[in-house]
Amino acid sequence: MFTPDSREQILQDLRGTLIRLLPAGGVTLDKTAKAQGISRRTLQRRLAECGTQFAQVLQNLRNELAIQYLGDERLSITDIAFLLGYSEHSSFSSAFKQQMGMSPRDYRKGRTETSS
Repeated sequence: MFTPDSREQILQDLRGTLIRLLPAGGVTLDKTAKAQGISRRTLQRRLAECGTQFAQVLQNLRNELAIQYLGDERLSITDIAFLLGYSEHSSFSSAFKQQMGMSPRDYRKGRTETSS
């Protein structure tokens, strides 16, 4: 059993690892576990103890980073897609639209209009 603090540390460590791995693309449970120096099963078990799953943590992190990156006008949508580990801009746009209900371009446009 993990304490609340150790659960938070597990998730924080995972997020840090994912942030490092995302720009290279092809982030998987196996690659992430290897980068953390643990087995796939150990990572799965730790995440289960935290009440979550790898795919959920990855998607939540991608959503948070996408929103942050979209606020930076210097980054193109394609740049953001690659930073988030997507191999194509269209894959990122589809995933973002599914999660947020609008395209990254529309989100950025709305954000720009509200801050003007």
